[in-house]
Amino acid sequence: MNDHETRTNEDIERLAGELHERVRDLNYLTQDSPGLSELAAAYTVLGNLAQTSFRLAQTAEQIDAFLTRELDAGRLGHDQSGDPTPP
Repeated sequence: MNDHETRTNEDIERLAGELHERVRDLNYLTQDSPGLSELAAAYTVLGNLAQTSFRLAQTAEQIDAFLTRELDAGRLGHDQSGDPTPP
């Protein structure tokens, strides 16, 4: 997807699902034998994980901002039909 394409909720959900699966694959590949066998690979993976964590924090902040806007506009609720804000 490039910057000129229209982003849809389905695109966002698909990417989140792919991320989940890729992390699962990474967990599988790094466990036990043969797993990691070189220090350089471990350092590379750790560096990429650190960068990913930083970017995921931005994603969480953006989702929080969206949910706050929805709450402020009165469009956010929960499945028990009560007020989603604590008393």
